[in-house]
Amino acid sequence: MILYDKIKVVVWDLDDTLWEGTFSEGHIFLSNDRLSLLNTLTDCGVINTICSKNDYEPVKERLTELGVWDLFVLPSINWEPKGARVKSLLKDLSLRPANALFIDDNISNLKEVQYYNEGIMIATPDDLSDLWDYFRGAEKKDIQHKRLAQYKIIESKHLESRKYNSNIEFLESCDIHIGIYSDTSSQIDRIFELVQRTNQLNFTKIRSSLEELTNDINNPEYSSGYVRVKDRFGDYGIVGFYLFTGQILKHFLFSCRTIGLGIEQYVYHKLGCPSIRIIPEVAISLNSDEVPHWIKEGVLEDKTETVENHDASILFKGPCDMSGLVGYLQMPQGIKTDFTFTNNEGHLIETHNHSCHIQGAYLWSTNEIESLKKDAFFFNSDCINHCDLKHFKIIFLSTLIEGIYGRYMHNETGAIVAFGHYNYPITDSSFWDDYINSNVQNYGFRISREQLEAFSNHFTFIGRTSPADYVSFLKWLRELMPKDSVLCLILGSEIPYDNETDDSYLDRANYHTSLNTEIRRFTNGVDNIRLIEITPHIHSQSDFSNNINHFTPAVYYSLSRDVLDIIKECEPHLSVKTSKSRYLIKQYIQPIVQRLLPQRWYSCVRGLFQGNKR
Repeated sequence: MILYDKIKVVVWDLDDTLWEGTFSEGHIFLSNDRLSLLNTLTDCGVINTICSKNDYEPVKERLTELGVWDLFVLPSINWEPKGARVKSLLKDLSLRPANALFIDDNISNLKEVQYYNEGIMIATPDDLSDLWDYFRGAEKKDIQHKRLAQYKIIESKHLESRKYNSNIEFLESCDIHIGIYSDTSSQIDRIFELVQRTNQLNFTKIRSSLEELTNDINNPEYSSGYVRVKDRFGDYGIVGFYLFTGQILKHFLFSCRTIGLGIEQYVYHKLGCPSIRIIPEVAISLNSDEVPHWIKEGVLEDKTETVENHDASILFKGPCDMSGLVGYLQMPQGIKTDFTFTNNEGHLIETHNHSCHIQGAYLWSTNEIESLKKDAFFFNSDCINHCDLKHFKIIFLSTLIEGIYGRYMHNETGAIVAFGHYNYPITDSSFWDDYINSNVQNYGFRISREQLEAFSNHFTFIGRTSPADYVSFLKWLRELMPKDSVLCLILGSEIPYDNETDDSYLDRANYHTSLNTEIRRFTNGVDNIRLIEITPHIHSQSDFSNNINHFTPAVYYSLSRDVLDIIKECEPHLSVKTSKSRYLIKQYIQPIVQRLLPQRWYSCVRGLFQGNKR
């Protein structure tokens, strides 16, 4: 039985498990699903490692080429039996078998590893869809990959320790520094995480609730402290906690990352070797006679830690209308963008920002995704390659993309995908030659008649997003996002552009009006949804660029001011401002340069400016 919430490390076999094929026989294939799973596990704070029967250096070279070598810690790649190797691997990682999942396609290997590692969870590649389903929906609480970084420190130390004649000699070389602090209420989230998750060096095994822990810490009759550690390999952060009730230790625990450093022994002596009721099993016994002489105590730099801490608190998500206005914001690292892009195959990818794909990325099962990849020629992982929306304080989301695309429902699974302009259904054979010959927008795909026929056999055209559909999407999205986060919607122009040449845009103003009306009705009185209207910023036809969704720099700059006001209100600590000089260059200098320079020269320097074209 696999207890997914207990998994701290996944031990991967390689051949016919992580990848398809046998490495020593030549061709292997690492699917996008496996890549996504590796990254998702890491985002969830789960460590990935390897136990494979192969030659180390060639495998390392191949995994480096695939860009995933650094996602693994202490990979064990040789031809020795796997049972003892996994046992040694878990010991080096200071993790228990009960928190490990071993995945292998060979039943003999699974049984052998289980024999040597009592309590370890095992799985075959057939179980990976369930693993993916669980962690895709799990809380992504380590987006910064701090846990991976901490285990990389363990890896470095393990490799370095081989150079020394004894463990003491190695510890003396580590330059271990410890800091003990009493302001425990300021670090309650990290301390609570330690109380709940720590096992091997949790001497009392008391799993206090957050409320109980807070009350104990704030009780003037109790005393408590937390411990930070760093050495020459890196900063471990907050790794320990103790709490006295009278003269007895109620809590005395340390992260398993510190096993072997002597931290628990040093702190125990620092506290005067108090009474403690130790609940087995504990990885290391306390000793009242020895004090680790290799540990130095002092004040370490105080970096506030929380269970969730992300580089970005604001997300801008959408097509070129969004990138246009973001170009005028001068922003810190606290802002992330997710715009239209061209992938390695030369395909223009925009539908990852369409409502049906945003929602599908969270709701589709692995089987549904595989069916879409098999039956829809344009669908791949890029179409659902998304930022986790649960981890942002403010999300700016464009609605303009909804009026463009046609949507198609899979006849078997009911999954809905988007592709192509809505008025050129790809299930209508009268348009197939246009898609094949690129007479209509095909986003860089080389499309064959066979692909179109196959697609039409599996999908039914259901039109573009209706206002009711989008409101349903918004209800789901608000349930997904944290209650204190803010969703900001960019609403399209209700003023038509008189010089439209693409018939896909001719009714767009009417569509925007219908969609915007429903959105306003739904969001009326809702505190955590804000609307940014494009229409008030359009004063004449000269404010459009080349269609109803593209505007002059003056409009984008004006919109950026609306965005700035929301950020200042919701995230006042962020230093964000608009760039007037950037706007002046775009509005006045760039058009002059474009008129004066030959087209081929202008194309070389246009990267200096942020273009409006999708």
